[in-house]
Amino acid sequence: MCAAAPYWPEAALGLGLHPTATTYATTLELAAALATVGALFTRRLGPILWAFLGEIALYYLTGYLKSSTPELAELHAIWIGLVIGLHRAPGFGAPRTARVPNERHADWLWFAIGTCVGIVSSLVVLERRLGSSDEWAYTYQAAVFAKLHAYAQEPRCSYAFQNFWVYPYMGRQFSQYTPGWPYFMAPFIWIRQPWLAGPVCFGVLCAGMARLGRRVMSLADDGTTTRREIVSAGHFAAFVTAASSTLVINAGSRFSHLFVLACWIFALEALLLIADPQRRPDDRHARRWGAVLGACCALLLSTRPVDGAGLGVGLFVYFVWALGHRRFSAKTVGAVAVAFALIGGLTLIILRLQLGKWFKTGYSINGMIHPWNKFSLVTPKADDWRWGFPVATGSYVWWPCSIAVGLAGLASLGRRGRALNTMLFFGLAPVLVFYAFLDLGRGFDWGYGPRYQMVAMVPMALGTGVVLARLASRERVAFGAALAVILVGIVRIAPLVYPYEHAAVDQENRLERALDEAHVHHALVIASPGTGGVDPMDLTKNLPLDLYPDQDVVVAVSRTPHLAQCARDMFPDRAIWDASGRQTVVLQRER
Repeated sequence: MCAAAPYWPEAALGLGLHPTATTYATTLELAAALATVGALFTRRLGPILWAFLGEIALYYLTGYLKSSTPELAELHAIWIGLVIGLHRAPGFGAPRTARVPNERHADWLWFAIGTCVGIVSSLVVLERRLGSSDEWAYTYQAAVFAKLHAYAQEPRCSYAFQNFWVYPYMGRQFSQYTPGWPYFMAPFIWIRQPWLAGPVCFGVLCAGMARLGRRVMSLADDGTTTRREIVSAGHFAAFVTAASSTLVINAGSRFSHLFVLACWIFALEALLLIADPQRRPDDRHARRWGAVLGACCALLLSTRPVDGAGLGVGLFVYFVWALGHRRFSAKTVGAVAVAFALIGGLTLIILRLQLGKWFKTGYSINGMIHPWNKFSLVTPKADDWRWGFPVATGSYVWWPCSIAVGLAGLASLGRRGRALNTMLFFGLAPVLVFYAFLDLGRGFDWGYGPRYQMVAMVPMALGTGVVLARLASRERVAFGAALAVILVGIVRIAPLVYPYEHAAVDQENRLERALDEAHVHHALVIASPGTGGVDPMDLTKNLPLDLYPDQDVVVAVSRTPHLAQCARDMFPDRAIWDASGRQTVVLQRER
């Protein structure tokens, strides 16, 4: 009923009925009432209590969110998923948690699958090109690190070469963004294949999801859970991750969001492993995973400070609790601290070298470089919440990950899942609340999906893996139906997503395409403002000029005749080309 509710008024008209303005809300209220009656039949206090509390909350939300009908339907479905999960949770007398099987071949399999999916996305959808200057800023900083520098030198007449998020400051030049993701990208600069960083990161993400999916399913043991179910939960969690279109597109890009997800997944896996009550606290294996935990936490903060700080809240809460209950030894704690200090300390030193001050990032000088580019935290209006909490708006690109199914799977873990669910809740809540109040990104999408809220896909994929594993083992007909729906959704969504982003990236790279088609080499290209129909600072995708003097093509923007001549003087031995034209880029050789 929840799924059909948005289409019911139109369907009713087709049947000759005359729905009123309240028909939609009445349909959802009836669905909620039926779910509450169903909870009563479980005769379990948890589902009954949450059913009544949820129905009251949804009743008031239905009157508050007047123009968010898809969100209301999805919120009802999410609430029903929670009640179903609570009903399926093991009771107090359930056996101990099952052992997590070591399936390294499965991890390597999903690493290979994820990497291949990312490569196809990069080659076919994005054609190894960039869709924004954000991606170039990460590439630029990775190129600096590849030369073992913290920053590049600001070139002469730097305004002619300035890129949007690469900042000249005190004679230095560096990316606005913090160093975490460029650390990972730097080796791919060494092999001159920076486009491979995203696909390989996606492979790491899928492998981590397979590992964590098995661990989560082991927590769901109700005394009848088999080893096959535990292994298949890891496969299904990785599968829905590798099939999600927003993750696939980002896997072909150079955005940092997938790296955040990968670090968070391995931090969760590491903390659950070292705090496992069935493992000896002084286990050498625990110390190695303690180092993984410390490194991942430091990389989270070094990559996206807001995301890292928010996700770190959940990790810190459980870490302190486990430490208080002596779940790991002092040596393991030391391994966590050393790894965190090494990477965190390196990041602080690099930022100090770039900005000349401690505990400052490139974001702190954004107002100086781009005075107009300001953002603020503003309380959303009633129908603006859909952008901060995209439970329906834009969430089709998460498919086959689902909030409702994911919540059902995680709620079914019961008391054994409290550690994981605590880390997920206290990690996600600050991140999602921050981006809900951030006035940036409301009302539109750059084609990469709801990137800021992408961390919410981790619990979706894990819970969906649990549900699909149980269906595959115990409800074959239901599993067949679910698999059919998943595949149909993937096929139907694909033409709505991938061609759109392909066209957007093609538009963003008109100048690069024209240069490739004209076989321009060893040249300085002087572009007129407006070339290619993009911002002038989106044209100048040059590696650091002092560190890479032999790069094949350098692009400058002729903002003034003086700047254009200055750029020519810097490269006396190169061919000079002029570029102009918005829809069609015209190239003309000067010398």
